[in-house]
Formats: sequence, C-alpha cells, structure tokens
Amino acid sequence: MSANNYLYIEKDGEEFIVSELDADTNTGVLLNRSVDLQAAIEWAKQYQVDNIVEYGIHFDNIGTGNKDWQMMEQRKLKGGMLDGITRLWYPNGRLMLAVTYEKGELHGRYRWWDEYGKLGEEDYYIKGRWVSKDEFEQAREGKG
Repeated sequence: MSANNYLYIEKDGEEFIVSELDADTNTGVLLNRSVDLQAAIEWAKQYQVDNIVEYGIHFDNIGTGNKDWQMMEQRKLKGGMLDGITRLWYPNGRLMLAVTYEKGELHGRYRWWDEYGKLGEEDYYIKGRWVSKDEFEQAREGKG
C-alpha cells in the first residue's frame, strides 16, 4: 500500500466493507467484509503494515442516500510500529485523542478531549515514560 492510499470502511446493507482507496486515481479495491463495525476496524488495523495514514467510515446521511465521510482514526506506522501522531474522532466529528508515538512508544503530547471538544487530559511522554510538562519542555529545548 503506497503513502497515497487510504483504508476506508463503508456500511453496505448489513455489512461493513473495508476497502483500499488510491487517492491519486480515486479507485478502490475491496479487502474485507464484516457484519460488525468493531471487527472491521480491527481487521483494518491488522492490515496496516507501513505508512498507512488513515481510515474512516462512510455513512448514509439520515437515509437520504447522500454519503458522507467521517474520519474515525488516523495513524502512521513505520516498520509495523506506531510512529508519528495518532488521532481518533468521535462519531460527531470532534477530535477525541491526539497522541504522538516514536518507534512504537509514547513520545510527545498525549491529549484527550470529551465529545463536546473540551480538553480533558494532557500528559507528556519521553520514550514511553510519563514526564512533567516542564521536563518535556526542557527536553524539547535540548536542556534535559
């Protein structure tokens, strides 16, 4: 899967379809079907090997037939490990979580918001270890 390709999950009747979309040509390839959304998401996560950056879900806009795209997760992997910013969204489209990884370990800010957009938690990590904000800032400035 190239860096310009995306996984997306779409509801089709009683099933959820996982497909790979080529962003350059806007063409898709069916990869998996599941009757359970969580199973489809877990399958999509396992499919991600390298540089898969995002997947989400299409949903029918209140039975109108108009399909909208709702991002659910955005992850970057390198060598099969999380590396970069991971983001999760609530079904209402608001950001739920933004956390930074380096070589599979938490490394950077960890921020969580409630479903109304209010920041609920902000923590800091260096190579998987929780640190204070001051220690994190000092390390970023090269003083730590």
